Amino acid sequence: MLENKKNKRAYKKIQIDFKSIAILTFFSILAVFITYVLYSYTSNLLKERLQDRLIAISSTAATQFSVNEIDQIKDINDMKKPAFASIINKLQKIRAANENIRFAYLMRKTNDASTLEFIADADSLTPQDELDVNENGIIEETAAVIPATEDSIHRPEFAPKITVTNPVPDLPYGKSGQMVVAVEISSRYPVSKVDYFINGNFAGSVNKYPWSFSFLPSSLEDIAATNELRAVAYDNVLNRGEVRSNFNINF
Repeated sequence: MLENKKNKRAYKKIQIDFKSIAILTFFSILAVFITYVLYSYTSNLLKERLQDRLIAISSTAATQFSVNEIDQIKDINDMKKPAFASIINKLQKIRAANENIRFAYLMRKTNDASTLEFIADADSLTPQDELDVNENGIIEETAAVIPATEDSIHRPEFAPKITVTNPVPDLPYGKSGQMVVAVEISSRYPVSKVDYFINGNFAGSVNKYPWSFSFLPSSLEDIAATNELRAVAYDNVLNRGEVRSNFNINF
């Protein structure tokens, strides 16, 4: 009889210990889950704030560069041009004016949607002195210069989509009359400006809606019977989309 009572007490003790372990395990798992959720939330929040800050900096910085200035920089031989020095000085000022910004650079799109072309960065005036640490003629790819995160803002699918609604390619226009270029733009991010080129030459920029642009064909030296119009739209994070269209002039 006594032995049965002992067995029952031992069995109850085992049950109590099992319940304690189960409860402890449950709360441990719950604590880990809550910690993970809070970590993910905080991490995403900090990432969003950083992206917002970089977008704001980029939007402000973009207005300081002109298309004519950037188009002068095509290859390494253009590093001696005043336009190149001007771009570098602007990049250095942008970097200095924003705390914790280590690199400031300009890049442009190429015909390959997955490839960007480097133009310049804030250290380009003395690239070998500052980046070629062992003086072997090769820029070192240290942890400081290799991007550590994926760019989720500058993507081909986020480029502004632009359509020319006027002039109409099949209609003839007078040489002496004012011609108005009208476009329609859809974009993930707000559009900041549109640059217009006629027969490959820069014609002007527009930085406010509805992005229309006017010009006098007779004032253009290279105007011809058939001409190419190119419109390039930029959003406030420097994604770029462009469209080409032809228009005809009666002589």
